[in-house]
Amino acid sequence: MATLGAEIEAVLFIAVGGGVFALWIVMATLHSTFKRLAYEKSRREIAAYVAEGSMSPEDGERLLKAESAGMKDA
Repeated sequence: MATLGAEIEAVLFIAVGGGVFALWIVMATLHSTFKRLAYEKSRREIAAYVAEGSMSPEDGERLLKAESAGMKDA
């Protein structure tokens, strides 16, 4: 027969493990969200530079293609 201390230890182990797992999911979601927001912001900035004429459309297209290749692992 298991003692009360062993039962508490098992429940505590599961609770802490579940808490760590939940925190991991929340942090991964936040990381993904902020990474996507930064990606979209940089795309808007490149478009603005092209629109105002300080960057050629070819350079903007090259930057957007390079940036898209970098987002595949996001």
